[in-house]
Amino acid sequence: MIEQAFASTWGLSYSDFEFLNRFGAKSRVAIACQLLFFRQHGRFPATRGDLDPDVIVYVADQIGATDDLSYSFSSDTARRQRASILDFLGFRRASDRDRARLQAWMIEQLGGRDLNLADWVERGYAQARQMNVFVPSAYHPSKFPDLI
Repeated sequence: MIEQAFASTWGLSYSDFEFLNRFGAKSRVAIACQLLFFRQHGRFPATRGDLDPDVIVYVADQIGATDDLSYSFSSDTARRQRASILDFLGFRRASDRDRARLQAWMIEQLGGRDLNLADWVERGYAQARQMNVFVPSAYHPSKFPDLI
């Protein structure tokens, strides 16, 4: 059952393959991993280290390619590719109004609960996914180990 859950989370659909074919073969594994990671977490991986190595291998096997270790997650090209992922998934960048709605939802739904920062952030990203908006953030759980 665990393998089935892994495959349903990290498996690529036919439309995902069509989308990935827009990009060069060398970067497809990294783009696919970012697509699936965003779909799962509502944010993009900051670095390759955010991705489980088993996920990278599984995605590469699906595509029939090898992972390009030289792919830079912080390059201008990667930022453009992430914008394409957002467009493909039907997301848009959060406006000030969206951020205010998200903040109000978090206060109403999460206020008063005994949650650590990581829980607040994950639930906020989940709500943003429900709203089909992307909230860029420099937050990464590993940067705040004492708050997790």
